[in-house]
Amino acid sequence: MVFGSTRPGDEEPILDAIVRLRQEVPGTRFVLAPRHLNRIPEIIRMIRDRKLEAHVETRENFTAYEESGVSTFRQGSE
Repeated sequence: MVFGSTRPGDEEPILDAIVRLRQEVPGTRFVLAPRHLNRIPEIIRMIRDRKLEAHVETRENFTAYEESGVSTFRQGSE
């Protein structure tokens, strides 16, 4: 499942739904792509507060999704 171009206030209910869904469907993978990239550290904290793993991916280091995580993807380099 992909959540793209998220804005402040979007991620909390999305992540709560992810936690509930993963209890019913283990192994489900998600991509969360915020509209503004400077929010990535804030979103990673929200993800980790829910005991999920976060992986920040760039075009240069894009990898397969981890089994237990939520990926935050951003295009381009730093």
